[in-house]
Amino acid sequence: MPDTSSAHLHKPATTAASSDGGAVVVAVLNDRWRVIVCQDGIQWVLQRRAGERGGRARWMSEGYFRSRDALIAFSHARARNVAPAASDRLASLPPRFTFPGGVHAAS
Repeated sequence: MPDTSSAHLHKPATTAASSDGGAVVVAVLNDRWRVIVCQDGIQWVLQRRAGERGGRARWMSEGYFRSRDALIAFSHARARNVAPAASDRLASLPPRFTFPGGVHAAS
């Protein structure tokens, strides 16, 4: 497993949830987990689905990453059943989040 000590910033699951609207989705790992680009466009964010609000999915941010290897390791540890296409998508990301934007949304 890669050294992730300085590769990501992990914030507690109490981080404010966001709705589905407007997120740049990088990969949908399974029905409860996804990876997006943060709204400031500076890092990848691992999110867990936390129910619905007003008929829209609520997402809780579980980790913030600038390193692809840390993102992959943490994503597989937390989400566990990651879809093969999502694993391939994460593996195709650049080694470090780059500016501006860093990544294209999943098609």
